[in-house]
Amino acid sequence: MHVKILIPGQQGVTSELKDVDRSFGIQNFLKIGLYATIMSGLFENLPLDLLINCFARVPFCSFPDLHHVCPSWRVAVQRLNVNDRNIAGTAEEFVCIFTENPSHLWEFYDPRRDLWLTQPALPTPKMDLAHFGAVSTGGKIYVLGGGSCTNHPVYGIHGRACARNAVWSYSPFLRKWAELAPMLVPRASFGCAVIDGKIIVAGGFAYCGIPIATAERYDPKKDEWVSLPDLKQTHNSACLEVVVGGKLYIVHKGKEEVQLWEEGEKMWKVLLHPFFTGLADSIAVIRDEIYVLMLGRLLHMKFNRGGTEKLMTMEIPSREGHSLYFYRNDSALIGLGDDLHVIGGRSWFLLPLADVDVLTFPHNFCDDEGCQIIRRQAAPMPWCSGSILNHTVLRI
Repeated sequence: MHVKILIPGQQGVTSELKDVDRSFGIQNFLKIGLYATIMSGLFENLPLDLLINCFARVPFCSFPDLHHVCPSWRVAVQRLNVNDRNIAGTAEEFVCIFTENPSHLWEFYDPRRDLWLTQPALPTPKMDLAHFGAVSTGGKIYVLGGGSCTNHPVYGIHGRACARNAVWSYSPFLRKWAELAPMLVPRASFGCAVIDGKIIVAGGFAYCGIPIATAERYDPKKDEWVSLPDLKQTHNSACLEVVVGGKLYIVHKGKEEVQLWEEGEKMWKVLLHPFFTGLADSIAVIRDEIYVLMLGRLLHMKFNRGGTEKLMTMEIPSREGHSLYFYRNDSALIGLGDDLHVIGGRSWFLLPLADVDVLTFPHNFCDDEGCQIIRRQAAPMPWCSGSILNHTVLRI
């Protein structure tokens, strides 16, 4: 079957008609400049499998335009999944950010195009969106639990965070949120990570700030939670997760004890890592090496083959005239590929920031003492700014 389509030129002028056949000239079938100038009636009856194969090769930033061409295109986009894009070799990675902005929108950052894409708001009251978990797997974002500023119906405590067990997922292809099976135990400020395609949550606080040791695992395919063995220790401090080498570590802020989940033995092991004592929220992992943004410097830790730690401290080049630029609070430090992204937060003077800085480490500038960092400024967040409440990296 042969189809002729109109492809807008670089200056917005329609270029020549191009032929697309089912035996795959398909990579040229759609490009980022393909918009609703196409005669939708011509494509209404194209086979669905052909459309899905074509759209799997379209950059995600163009998907909103495809929705509006005709009903059959909308259906094809909604039938897409991450496996289609993996097979086509066109999967993309995005940094997904949720800030303190009252609009409670999620924003996606496309590092290839230095472009921000605003997504539909999570359909839950803003007061519930604090101290929650956020992960991604299978081409979807999952938002789990969190605290609430409202009075608890039983305890009636005002001004104390009360935990929730609600779970939501977001499909970027459908552009819709869906409520899923709730966690077995309500929790806030907990560790949350994806291991082998399943979501593990552990620790945190229950109602009215009571530390809990419970852990559980969610299977996205079954929409089902199962209990895991409890953590060995609890502390009166928020905990977070660190995944290194495919293994999950639960870290409590200000504590050197780290709890490692051993999948084979189905148990938690307590390890001592003094590096984690001063750990902050701004932590990222790239190439199984840990980076922490603290007081304007970047702390770097990696595990040697013998299991020992190697620590380095690196200076970050600041913006000209802004010596305290990286002395910021509540920002996100996110590893994507070989780069670190520093996003948002509040300045040393508590002003909300929408800035995005990308930190790169040229391999030929690294030695045993550390690495020279190259900083470049990226496109700022268009709608949101200030404290980053949570973030994740999404592959679609």
